[in-house]
Amino acid sequence: MSHPNRPELEGKNRLEKASLLRGNELVLMSDCFEAHLVPVQGSAKLKLTDKTTISIGYDGSTDYPYVSFSK
Repeated sequence: MSHPNRPELEGKNRLEKASLLRGNELVLMSDCFEAHLVPVQGSAKLKLTDKTTISIGYDGSTDYPYVSFSK
């Protein structure tokens, strides 16, 4: 099983048209580290530009072990 790496998923600068996720975005976060923390923590509340708040949650797993962000 081959899992795409983050640049393949998001593109090198997260905005490339050739990324695998392009067109499937739910929200775009300006801080890469904050976006990384959502699946690590399991959920987040996001305040949108129109001042509404949405809750998002991560409910999934992979066959890969956890690797610290600092490594």
